[in-house]
Amino acid sequence: MNRLLHESARRLKPYRRSAAVIGCARLILTLICLLASIWAQRELQRAGILPSNALFELLNRSDLFLVGSLLTALAACTPLRMQTAWQIGRLAGTLDGNDLGFLAQSDSLWLWSRAIGTRLLMQLLIVLSAVPSLLLGTVAKCVWLTIPPEQDSLLQLMTVLHLGFLAFAAILLPLKCFAASTALPFCFLKAPHESAFRILRSAFQDTRGQTAGILLNRILTIPFMILPFTAVRIIPILLASEQLRCVIARRHREPPLRTPFSGFELHAYDATI
Repeated sequence: MNRLLHESARRLKPYRRSAAVIGCARLILTLICLLASIWAQRELQRAGILPSNALFELLNRSDLFLVGSLLTALAACTPLRMQTAWQIGRLAGTLDGNDLGFLAQSDSLWLWSRAIGTRLLMQLLIVLSAVPSLLLGTVAKCVWLTIPPEQDSLLQLMTVLHLGFLAFAAILLPLKCFAASTALPFCFLKAPHESAFRILRSAFQDTRGQTAGILLNRILTIPFMILPFTAVRIIPILLASEQLRCVIARRHREPPLRTPFSGFELHAYDATI
């Protein structure tokens, strides 16, 4: 696996039980959200409120309920996600004493409300970043449907081809936002008093040029997510590796400490009487 995953596993090895509890909590939370979403979708379809092809229709009366459900789930999941990221940072050593002391002295409701606002802003940014790719793909489909079947239409085919390439290239934008969202918990815990925009900016800076590595780590951990026993063990390691990546990025980004003696060499001379 990736060296960051190995380093995270080494750091969490003395705290296997605590890490397993964190992984179990995150796994149970994910399963609850998945089952609740499936149940809500089936109930809405059974009641006729949400048709099977509602995603391809115009706005209907179930949209407000779906948006409210997503916001409620986001608000309900954020406190547990923040607390588990806090404990991961404490066990893996990515949060120093100043960070842990400030978090311990802060009010929980204050932390949770700021975490919900920051995460909501990031999710909104991810949704907006996917709009260009969807628009380009829709325009390419519309142009393709207008091509006459029995005529030579090279111009339309080239237009569809170029729009398809642009739509594929635009996918990189939501992938970049997704990579930045993996650094959001660490950036928030390092500076929860900062504004949400500054925290998001810090998340993008910590993941600059790291999108491919973050996605590779996620892909490498997919086989371990199939079984619950392996998922409980790999989830804390994955979270710790993402925080460790941010720590390394900040060390490389910080300028070297300058002193009045920088650039000079101090020599020790033997004094004889």
